[in-house]
Amino acid sequence: MIGKERIEQIGEMSKTMSRKQIAKQLGIKRDSVVRYLRVYRHSHDLKPTIKANVLLVDIETLFGVGRFWHVWKENIQPWQIIEPTCILSWAAKWLFEPNVFGDIMTSGEAVERDGKRIVKTLWAVMEKADVVIAHNGRAFDILRMNTEFLLHDLGQPAPYKVIDTCLVARKYFSFEHNTLDNLAERLGLNRKIHTDNDLWVKCDAGNPRALKEMLEYNKMDVQVLEEVYVKLRSWIKDHPNLALFHSVEEDGGVPRCRTCTSINLELLGEYTTSVNRYNSYRCKDCGAIMRSRRSNTSLVKDTHILQGIS
Repeated sequence: MIGKERIEQIGEMSKTMSRKQIAKQLGIKRDSVVRYLRVYRHSHDLKPTIKANVLLVDIETLFGVGRFWHVWKENIQPWQIIEPTCILSWAAKWLFEPNVFGDIMTSGEAVERDGKRIVKTLWAVMEKADVVIAHNGRAFDILRMNTEFLLHDLGQPAPYKVIDTCLVARKYFSFEHNTLDNLAERLGLNRKIHTDNDLWVKCDAGNPRALKEMLEYNKMDVQVLEEVYVKLRSWIKDHPNLALFHSVEEDGGVPRCRTCTSINLELLGEYTTSVNRYNSYRCKDCGAIMRSRRSNTSLVKDTHILQGIS
């Protein structure tokens, strides 16, 4: 049984059985059950409603061109730079939305290295984001985007929180390599499109076919990024609190997962610090563990906003 029938079967089984029990009975991996349930909830409009604008983004850049004598331990001086690096393309998608969108230089823009147009379209998207997810974003993507925004007099986009999946992998795990492609491979997810440096050389020359291929490569990176993020997110203890985008009146005081905003929470018991006790919860949708905002020694009852456990 495959496809829609299997999705419906697992969806119905989840109403009375745990994911582990479903996996054992059907002889499939627990991760497969999670993926089937994600599709089931989406098709039945049962997925958590995330009101925050969570943007997954990735950029590709053209290489710099310079004058140099050596290839090792070379300290490139400003006078040696003929052409600085610049953003060639960008791709993005809103979390759990199907559409992947982006922009890339035209042939003429690539030859002239004129990125003003695509930088403006990127800025307009960043302006709408509450949370931005990028791989190696803090060390590269965000800094590169900020540089281009400054060079083109666009100013800062509206404030947003950053989730860097590369830093998450380094902080909580010990993978052999923390590249996006390696993480996807080790986690059994879709892989990046294979390419080589020749593609960048052709794009630099304004080759229309290469530019089209580059944008598709860029968009696939964003899709892979989303899968990697979803796999890692329950471990992110300082994950932005997405439950804050839901009102107390709307929820009627029901607690939400701070990571995925689900109300499908399991009370684990008490979490004890050096000074207080708190209720501890696990989200049955994304797996994140969190605690109540108010201590159990306080006269004030738990609020609907939960905190991560560090």
